[in-house]
Amino acid sequence: MDNVQAVAKAAGYDLASQCVQVTAYLRNLEDRDAFDRVMAEYTYQSPPARALVQSNLVGTDLQVQAVLAR
Repeated sequence: MDNVQAVAKAAGYDLASQCVQVTAYLRNLEDRDAFDRVMAEYTYQSPPARALVQSNLVGTDLQVQAVLAR
């Protein structure tokens, strides 16, 4: 999430207040509670809509897509 936050900041956005939607691709859906806890640290001002998708990711356990709006 540090990387997502850095990209948002570089584009002039604030992940904590301007994230409106997140799609998380998880290898193991049992990790969703841990993912939610981490997301809450980054999007604490306004929790975004989120979708969780179980995926057979190669080489990683998580992929995140975020939509930010002004």
